[in-house]
Amino acid sequence: MKVSIRRFCILGSVLFFGWLLSSCYYDPNAQNYNSGGNYGGGSGYSPSYDNKAYKDAYRTGANYGRQDARRGLSLQASRHWYLVQPVSREAFANGYLAGYKNSGGGGPAPGQEAYSKGLKYGGRDARQGLARQASRHWNEVQPAYRQSFAQGYNAGYVRN
Repeated sequence: MKVSIRRFCILGSVLFFGWLLSSCYYDPNAQNYNSGGNYGGGSGYSPSYDNKAYKDAYRTGANYGRQDARRGLSLQASRHWYLVQPVSREAFANGYLAGYKNSGGGGPAPGQEAYSKGLKYGGRDARQGLARQASRHWNEVQPAYRQSFAQGYNAGYVRN
């Protein structure tokens, strides 16, 4: 009789812990992609989880996605993964993609802005009779956009 009670207790414990583990299962397909919410500037997607960490990671990703798009950086969420826990990276990446695609910069792209500045400074230098030298104004643009600035500068210099 003792043996059967022991087996019953062991079996009951195994079943209980199995049930407990199955209730903690994370299902990535449980997301609702058409919920109509608008988190962090993304359209058509919002996390359906009531999990604050998931929503926070999504919003953080959307913010960094918008920033990267406005700065002209490549679409690469992994450059910011140090900001979130590994379990939240999916939410961060979804938010990053939505923020990047819907950055709504509100102005010209940084490369276009540098080109426009180059046009202005090139034309001014030509009118003042200065030699064609775009590097004279390098302090006006970030190093990443100097080529765009130089192209605009040369075009502006030739026009005037």
